[in-house]
Amino acid sequence: VFIGKDIDEESLKEGFMKCRVTEELRFAVGDMVEARCDGGWKPAKVIKIWDDGHPYRLEVQDREKTNIFGPVDEDVCVRAVPGA
Repeated sequence: VFIGKDIDEESLKEGFMKCRVTEELRFAVGDMVEARCDGGWKPAKVIKIWDDGHPYRLEVQDREKTNIFGPVDEDVCVRAVPGA
């Protein structure tokens, strides 16, 4: 629903639809990856995809099992484990 006066609803819908992701994500739930964190790359497990608008929710494999977001599906944030 778009609220406003004299809004071109079809144009808004078309523009919105152009923003949708059409490619599949590189990693699936359960995959082990490396996540870029403060202090460098850390091993993490993908625990959810498309969570709160982020491609990945990751569980860092630390003592606390810290949850973080993978904000974009690019190697600069989330990458495959080397040699895997």
